[in-house]
Amino acid sequence: MTAPIARVGQQSSTVYTAPPAVCDKKTEEDVLAMVRSGDPKTVLKGLSSPCVPVAEIIKLMGKMDDGLLRDPITRAALDNLKNRKLTEAEALMCIHNDGNVNINRIGIASSSVPLAELVKVLRENRWPYMDNWLTSPALENLVSRNLTTAELTKCFGSDLSAVSEGIEKMKKNDHAGAEAAFTLAISLDPKSASAYVNRGINRMNSGNYKGAISDFNHVLDKIDPENMLVFLYRAIAKYRNGSRVSAVIDALKAAKHDKGGNVISRIVEREARKLNMKEFIDPVPPGMHVTYSDEVEEYFTRRISQEGRKPQLYILRCVARVWKWDVEAAFEDYQSAYSLDPNGTPRFIDSLLAKIDLEPYYTAEQVIWDSFREGSAYRSSSMRKTGHK
Repeated sequence: MTAPIARVGQQSSTVYTAPPAVCDKKTEEDVLAMVRSGDPKTVLKGLSSPCVPVAEIIKLMGKMDDGLLRDPITRAALDNLKNRKLTEAEALMCIHNDGNVNINRIGIASSSVPLAELVKVLRENRWPYMDNWLTSPALENLVSRNLTTAELTKCFGSDLSAVSEGIEKMKKNDHAGAEAAFTLAISLDPKSASAYVNRGINRMNSGNYKGAISDFNHVLDKIDPENMLVFLYRAIAKYRNGSRVSAVIDALKAAKHDKGGNVISRIVEREARKLNMKEFIDPVPPGMHVTYSDEVEEYFTRRISQEGRKPQLYILRCVARVWKWDVEAAFEDYQSAYSLDPNGTPRFIDSLLAKIDLEPYYTAEQVIWDSFREGSAYRSSSMRKTGHK
């Protein structure tokens, strides 16, 4: 018997609630038949049922275009998942499916997902440097759990407070104080990539390039061998220490490991915009402007095919590719130019490596720790504060 409906103007402490869905075997079989029918209207009706299994929704979504969010079936499937209280097994099923990133996101946002899985997502995507479509809900989910100091330490290590202190000192150009803080963090956790990388950045900013290279070597050799940012940092340290060719090789490695094309491209593009191409290229070719980078790239590709392998043509195409954020291809052009004229100076890219500014190396762990330490909930401004523009 259902409770009475509270009507307008009527005093009642009882509010109508719908009876829970009865998802017995027969009902589930009927819903599955609807979802698998192939008829759009029938499929939509089946997807509206709370009895359709999560695995079936994921299977159906695997056949849909991930970008077609306006498609009624796609929206119905995603809405069904969002409105459910997922079990731990269902949340993990969503996270680990390979068919749809929107389903990944729903799983990550679930309150049922294990803490270790959230930490794994953040670390694998190296937030905030990588695209935050997945890491943003993971971070928000984790911070909302109000972890204790002991839980934070268990998740992320015991070096967090010292690294945080070192970053603050580094921002204030207190290089000696930052060095001491990062060294303390390393003693607390010898496997802390964040402590080593930040100490390397601090050493580079203070002119200790050999010390910086040593820290970056340690991270790449013993902690995180595919960290594209550390390859870029080491490239800059090597360049400033006089190892020009080795620096470019590291820059190439950085671009290679930046599979999403978001991190290295963003940093290089930011720095490239600070440089005036007229200072480095004489004469400046027609249309050499960021607005026309596609046409400029095609122009120099055509000239290379017509005139042969000339170092200046490779450098000019390299510049156009930098403007397009196509960093890996740009460095390949740089390498081609250098192999043709090792005594020449491809000044644009050299200046890029020489002048690039390094910022503190933030991690998701650090942002969570700082949020906890300040006693405030995570705010979106934290992401803007630490993200590269």
